[in-house]
Amino acid sequence: MDMKKNILATYLNLTSNGGTNLLIALIIPLTFGLDVYGQYVALLSISAILGTFFSSRTNEATVKFYGHEIGSENRRSQTLLFGTLIDILLGLLLLIVVFFLSELIAESLLKNNTLQQTAKNFGFFIFLNFIFSTPIGYLISEKKFILYAVISIATNTFKLLLIVGSYFILNLNTIDAIVYCLIISNIFYAIFYLYLLAKNLLRYLNLTIERDFLWKYFLYSIKTFASLTIKSGNREFDKLALGIYYDPNILGTYGLLKQFFTPMNYISAPFSINLFPEFVSDNRDSKINNIRKNIHKVNRKILSLSILVIPLCITFLILYTSSINVNLSLESYLVIFFLAFTSLISSISWWTRPFSSATNPIISLISNSFATIVIIISVFPLARSFGMIGVTMLILIVNIAVYIYFSHALNKMLKRKL
Repeated sequence: MDMKKNILATYLNLTSNGGTNLLIALIIPLTFGLDVYGQYVALLSISAILGTFFSSRTNEATVKFYGHEIGSENRRSQTLLFGTLIDILLGLLLLIVVFFLSELIAESLLKNNTLQQTAKNFGFFIFLNFIFSTPIGYLISEKKFILYAVISIATNTFKLLLIVGSYFILNLNTIDAIVYCLIISNIFYAIFYLYLLAKNLLRYLNLTIERDFLWKYFLYSIKTFASLTIKSGNREFDKLALGIYYDPNILGTYGLLKQFFTPMNYISAPFSINLFPEFVSDNRDSKINNIRKNIHKVNRKILSLSILVIPLCITFLILYTSSINVNLSLESYLVIFFLAFTSLISSISWWTRPFSSATNPIISLISNSFATIVIIISVFPLARSFGMIGVTMLILIVNIAVYIYFSHALNKMLKRKL
């Protein structure tokens, strides 16, 4: 029963996040304009890439160490404290980097030299977003998925109200207004998590620092950091490449097309979150076959739902683009096909990250190294020569290759444990 409640809460959380992003994708082109939405997509891609390069994945480290050290409150408290300090320090470093890159971001991606201050302001949004990592890991470790969902839903609702209000009430229609809305909503978000951290850390004022334990935490964070840093190219360099070579309208169109397939991610994402602690336990008890059974069971459900969800996504996409007078060319339909197939592969790959984090982060490091090397070498010339078609076809091929590699790693580990 608890598992069902947790999965339901996680679905509500992810539906709230996905629904908010989709509504923003619908609202901004209709009101602010497709070019402003393109600028918004460009800023989010920079946020994701820079955040990845500086992230130590303290949320995953918190789940692993806080969940594993059930009998040691001292080690649990060290996990929370050390993770929080890392989040804040790296977040500040990231803010400084955004300030230094603000002119380049304004010229190359926003295509407007006067938006340098907007790029700097966006750095504060990234910083606030960055410091939520450890609290989120704590909530997942404690299986407080309902509380996590409530906080996210409240924040997403507030964000939507701010964006809608800025246009219809304050008559603002620029990217600056959207950035301020994002900052204010993240401050609202931070209030919940700062209270949560203060409430839990104050109980451990007399903790004893164990250097051996912190060294293990550090080594694990380095492995996951390296893996995720390399993986950054597997997710956002497609938007970066298109943003450099084309105007915000093209990037806005690409971002809009991708956004309509995000429901596929929310079909599988709850399992990634909820089964991660179970993967950790199964690996600890050498029950790798249980991991495989869970993967196959979930993927059968995902494939069944995909038959219904993907056609619906395509239908709504065509109807919406028609309503805002965006004419879909043959190129656009090919892009839609590649995006649909990619969303399916991504959905059935839900298990790869938690599997690697629970067993051996080097698995992700190898696969992400391959993916990022291929993408960085290929995405810019493909974007310049073939536009959206070249980019989406590349991402699809890389996703298929990575899934095959992880399947091989799982089978190899299973044979070794037998």
